[in-house]
Amino acid sequence: MAPPKIAQEPYRSARRDFWRRTELITIATDTTPLDGAFHMPEDRPVRGGVLLFHGNTMNFYVGAPCWLPPVLTELGFACLAFNRRGHES
Repeated sequence: MAPPKIAQEPYRSARRDFWRRTELITIATDTTPLDGAFHMPEDRPVRGGVLLFHGNTMNFYVGAPCWLPPVLTELGFACLAFNRRGHES
């Protein structure tokens, strides 16, 4: 059974707002630039920062580096999720 439509709308709205507060970034290195996403809390002071990077053959837009930043920014943490060298290979 699907949840009532009213229960879905606030979640979808919060997710849209989260992605508006996300900045795609590139980290310069000596060789290959590393792409990522920087997430800031919107309506609260920053309590700290979290670096999210993944294992081999992954990227910053799937798995924990994708679903964890919305939770952490709600708790007041700034998050930087980024690719390592060799991602998606």
